[in-house]
Amino acid sequence: MCSPETRVATGAKSWRPSAHDAPFFRIRQESGRIVTEGSPRCEAGHLGKIRGDTDPFVAWNWDGSRLQVWNDRYGFQPLFYWTGAAGDLIISTSLYRLLELGAPTEIDTDALAAFFRLGFFLGEDTPFKSIRLLPPNACMSWQDGELNVSGSYRILCERPIRREAAMDGYIELFREAIRRRPPCGSLAVPLSGGRDSRHIFLELCERGWLPNGAISVRFEPYLMTDDVKIAALLAKEAGVRHLVWDTPQNTIEREWRKNIETHMSTTEHGWIPTVTDELGASFDTLYEGVAGDLLSTCFANSEERQSRLERGELEWLAESLLGDEGYLPKALPVEQYRLMSRDAARARLIRELRRHTEAANPLGSFLLWNRCRRVTGLPPTCLWNQGRMIWCPYLDGDLFDFLSALPARVLLSAEYHQFHTDTIIRAYPRFAHIPFAGKVSKRVSVPAYERRLLRDLARAAVSLGDSTLLRKSYLYPRLLRGFIDSRYGTEIPGLAKFSVYLLQLEALQKRKSGIPVASL
Repeated sequence: MCSPETRVATGAKSWRPSAHDAPFFRIRQESGRIVTEGSPRCEAGHLGKIRGDTDPFVAWNWDGSRLQVWNDRYGFQPLFYWTGAAGDLIISTSLYRLLELGAPTEIDTDALAAFFRLGFFLGEDTPFKSIRLLPPNACMSWQDGELNVSGSYRILCERPIRREAAMDGYIELFREAIRRRPPCGSLAVPLSGGRDSRHIFLELCERGWLPNGAISVRFEPYLMTDDVKIAALLAKEAGVRHLVWDTPQNTIEREWRKNIETHMSTTEHGWIPTVTDELGASFDTLYEGVAGDLLSTCFANSEERQSRLERGELEWLAESLLGDEGYLPKALPVEQYRLMSRDAARARLIRELRRHTEAANPLGSFLLWNRCRRVTGLPPTCLWNQGRMIWCPYLDGDLFDFLSALPARVLLSAEYHQFHTDTIIRAYPRFAHIPFAGKVSKRVSVPAYERRLLRDLARAAVSLGDSTLLRKSYLYPRLLRGFIDSRYGTEIPGLAKFSVYLLQLEALQKRKSGIPVASL
């Protein structure tokens, strides 16, 4: 322990993919009879805890002839399924479990074309063509070899309202959302210097439900932020114990593990699994701020983007969201780059954007149901929830519907988070003097960290041999440059995350799951 309030998260000493224990159910038809395997009934998440459909959950039931599957209205609790030509079916809360059970591993190049440029999958896409994610508000049934799947986003039309009235409504509905989700046993709040976790923390304190711990993390050593400093000020002012964790240095192992636990859906969140290990049984209830940043800000929006949206210029918006090609032309082999082309990514993105054009805040709706559901929704449903209650108050039905119906221009501001900032200050004036952390992190070079990262990445690449998804002629020169050119240091973490993802995706195609670095 570095100090009374600081720990280094070491991670589990003997980790095995949690997917080995993930629930599943398989149906096969053999010689005219139905053969099943796995759990005939399952509930995961918060089924029935509040109103039955707002907090993340998924459930299924097999009655001997018919399988029924359903989930919450947002689809944040992942469930994956594969169906074969003969009517065979496998479902599981883990994508990796489906691969273990024999689901085909052909990659979905259109889905990956969008993923590599946006940083998140769209709709119900996964890296594998035959494996799909259950949609939100879903109803799936299988009977006599026939599979039916329905589900849809909750798209709400604009509700005219003044900005001040919107803030007052937000304050009251958020208070009610917290009231509906009381802690059970000891409680903790992951606390940053931003807005979502602060709103939760201050409302818990306002109700007299003081957290037993406010948890902050010093993320990767190359990222310099004010988060921990500002979180400490908030905790001190509220009289709450502040716990700070430093993330460990074994980055390749952490990335490999995190990718399995998050179903190969993101290159983010590498720091969470080892911190979760350290939390152990210390806390029974944890409050998570998922969706707050998209429901109550104009994240990624601007006057130009909003105006173009209002004119229906989806192709322009798609190009704007895709950005430049970056490292893809050099990193991907020629044939893979052709298959995962920009044209393929744009076409897939435009199809998804069209599903949100009638929303009160079309860009916010798109990001909520895609980036939020597929990336920021993963920590509470896949990482933090190791035997503890996880509450997600921003997904409260009344609050969600209210914020989703706010016109985009009520949220639009030069500082995209201004609406949420003003709401928090209005609700908790006692804490108004404590600043908010900046949203831009400063990147610095940390030579010792980078050298270990380069060494472990090189070992992983060599141990996996030839690759059809990552050009070794792209990777190896950059590894060498990292060792000899100190100015290249800040590029190494991004290179590592992208390279590990591609190497791991190829390993899964070959049905290999182990971390390919014996020394880790």
